[in-house]
Amino acid sequence: MVVSASPITITREDVWDLLGYVPTGEQHEILNCSRRQVQVLGGFRGGKSRTLSMMALLLTVQFIARYGARAGGQVAWLVGQDYERCRAEWEHPDGSLSLDFAKLGMLKWVSNTIDPGRMEIFVPGADKPFTIRTKSASDPTSLGMESPIWIMIVEAAHVSHDVYERLYSRTSEARTRWGAPFGTLLMSGTSEGAQGWYPAMYTAWQSPAIQEALDVQSFSLPSYSNTHIYPGGKLNPEIVHLEATLPANVYKERHLGIPVPPSGLVHPAFDKNVHIKDCEYDENVPLWLGMDPGYSGQPSNYVVAVWQYQGEQWRAIDEIWMNKFKSPNFTHEDMVHACQMKPWWKSVEKNMCTAWIDVSAERHADANRPAVEVWRKHAGLTVLSKKVGLNAGIDRMDAMLKVNAFSGEPNAVLSPKCELGISEFGAGPNPQTGNLTPYQWPVKSDGTVTGMKPTDAHNDFIKASTYLFKNLLGAVSVSPRTAKTIRSTSIEDRLRRQGIY
Repeated sequence: MVVSASPITITREDVWDLLGYVPTGEQHEILNCSRRQVQVLGGFRGGKSRTLSMMALLLTVQFIARYGARAGGQVAWLVGQDYERCRAEWEHPDGSLSLDFAKLGMLKWVSNTIDPGRMEIFVPGADKPFTIRTKSASDPTSLGMESPIWIMIVEAAHVSHDVYERLYSRTSEARTRWGAPFGTLLMSGTSEGAQGWYPAMYTAWQSPAIQEALDVQSFSLPSYSNTHIYPGGKLNPEIVHLEATLPANVYKERHLGIPVPPSGLVHPAFDKNVHIKDCEYDENVPLWLGMDPGYSGQPSNYVVAVWQYQGEQWRAIDEIWMNKFKSPNFTHEDMVHACQMKPWWKSVEKNMCTAWIDVSAERHADANRPAVEVWRKHAGLTVLSKKVGLNAGIDRMDAMLKVNAFSGEPNAVLSPKCELGISEFGAGPNPQTGNLTPYQWPVKSDGTVTGMKPTDAHNDFIKASTYLFKNLLGAVSVSPRTAKTIRSTSIEDRLRRQGIY
């Protein structure tokens, strides 16, 4: 980074030289990130607080350099679940915002207290300073009235998802007014004892497709990466000892800085780096809809999964869903109307669409009308249905997730827009709760899988897609001798005739 504008011309390296700061390789990668939201999960003593404090300092210096006197009167926030959790970033003797700004000769004044704290940064030519304030998430009403240039949430794993959303919203005005990289949200914390949304977010933000789509990125900063404390990195004797003596899950969370993945996933082959891909609607390609009206129970959603076969690959370009228990008056007509508002509906109007639904939709009735009848009457769409066995459906979806030996690409991928679907595969937060709630087999508290039947919850997108693929492509079976995939020849021939298989 080079920041140059009157009255300051300075490089990032100049700042580091003045502070005597030498980032490690992993810290350098984080400091190079220019995403709108940055999340760092750190192992103990990995340096996450120091690294994000440095990012905040550089953003402040860059802002003052770019806007000069106009930077006077602007603000930034340091937020914790309580004020005390902001102390390390505020005044730690080994490196903190107050100490670093003082070394740069930019600290004008800092309060003696941290609850709340106020730090004033000198802005050349301005009547007012740039101000950094501490905020407590335990008082959400205080998280307003200003448009911070940056916000840092410290120990972010312990604030609620609602607080996170409030703070993210507060960055929007600064982003609009001042442009990137300002209006940035920084988050640090460990996954140990975290609220469920935080590790779920880390998982999703590891996906390159989601990083590009949402302008976000997550990082892990293992303890061993801080070679100032652990010379030798992974081979440091203390790190070797910790890995050998701590339970694997504890070591991952506490020292590798990564959340423990959920146990008992029904479809463990789903990989956030492989199966999430930027997918766009192609109006020249037939549309395929999978539907699940959500009859199974309270966690259920009414889902329409929207697929196209593009470039020899099945791509979920969109999803429409509604929680029937939060919106009990939501009807099949409402779902039809929601779909009709989408750009891809033109394929339905051009008779370039085929849909499959849960067979129960033939007999279940809302307001005395089965789902298939409503879709036929209000959408002009014939929705097909046929019973799909549980095991056959699981096998078919697993086959869709396999990487094709010829193309090197998976048979099916999901757009980042398909947040519910991604969450059901265990690769991101549930868009309704923010927590990690995947489709799972029953598991004990120690992670041991029990039972012969998955828990029928958090699987509506998967079931909707399974109805489509199982009926469209047929069953999948594997011979123990040949290990060859066997499909329904009649279905295969039909798809070949339509030029999509």
